[in-house]
Amino acid sequence: MPFEGARPDDSIIARKMRVFWDLPEGTHEALIEATSEGIKMSRLPSAYFMVFLNPQTSFSNRDNASRFSDLSEKNKEDQVLIAVQRLFREVKSLTVLTPKGGVPAIWCQYLGIDRKIPVALISQGINKFISIILAIASAPHGAVLIDEIENGMYYKLFPEMWRTIVEAAEDTHTQLFVTTHSREFLEAIAPIVSKDDQNYSLIRMARLGGEAEVVSSPGKEFASAIESGFDVR
Repeated sequence: MPFEGARPDDSIIARKMRVFWDLPEGTHEALIEATSEGIKMSRLPSAYFMVFLNPQTSFSNRDNASRFSDLSEKNKEDQVLIAVQRLFREVKSLTVLTPKGGVPAIWCQYLGIDRKIPVALISQGINKFISIILAIASAPHGAVLIDEIENGMYYKLFPEMWRTIVEAAEDTHTQLFVTTHSREFLEAIAPIVSKDDQNYSLIRMARLGGEAEVVSSPGKEFASAIESGFDVR
């Protein structure tokens, strides 16, 4: 709920707005807070925290800067740099900077350039990959939903990109839901998926008996299908 114009008094909001949630463990009252970015509610104790990344509305400078700052406060920002350098060795450092009249963003020291520049200016692939790693880090024991994961990424980076993303998710116990239209992406991750039948599944829509149904296949099944040349998209 973004504000337009003057910011109302916090005390008025606190008195007039009350939100209650009926949860299995009982009724929970969410705390209301007025911030410069709008009205926010406190997180529910049993909420399954999720982050949704899609090509149209995600990968924003502000979101990335905020998530990176949260990690930096906990002295965990190095894990992002290590992950990025596995795919993009030219990136030498990452930091959050706010240019004059601009919004906070992640800047980097890039090989061959004598000053820091915004990562979004280097390539869509680097910016997207950083967004994914930061989203995973910000959703421990939650879920990250990534729409069209292959967009903006060079196809030869798919295997290492997927290994790095999965390792980050395993470290934070974060579940991933990923959509793709790319056969090259599925072929690239098939050898990785085939080795772990417990943690992967392919979910797709299929028409069975004249009706559309959701079909789920375990990792080894859909990896075998991909390796056999079937189009499982």
